[in-house]
Amino acid sequence: MSETRTIRVQSLNEALDTLTVEVANSVPGELIVSGLGFRKRVFHGQDLFDALIALRTELDDAGWRLLCSGARFDVFPSGMSRSMGGARKAYIMRLGAPATDLIDVFDEAEPKSVGTVKQQKEFHDKWIRSLAEQR
Repeated sequence: MSETRTIRVQSLNEALDTLTVEVANSVPGELIVSGLGFRKRVFHGQDLFDALIALRTELDDAGWRLLCSGARFDVFPSGMSRSMGGARKAYIMRLGAPATDLIDVFDEAEPKSVGTVKQQKEFHDKWIRSLAEQR
């Protein structure tokens, strides 16, 4: 069984479009994407977040941003979410504070909250350092 989601995308010049993303529940870490020139393209990863990163990396290179919570610069899955839940849920990170708010990575996100894969990884590293500074 799988779930199909329609996710908005935004270009660098702020044009909007949509992608159809099929979240394959039978195969962990598999997304089947169509739209924006993708015709049933499959993206794989160790979990859903990794597959989302693979999709976003290609979109970043083409000048598009996926407008979903998993693309927010301040969102990242925990180890437990990755190992037990396939990284379908991820935490909102706030500098200097433990992450407590879990969200679905495929839920819609506002354009201003979305970043590139690189920006997301940088913020995650900064968040980890901010926790260490609190000790």
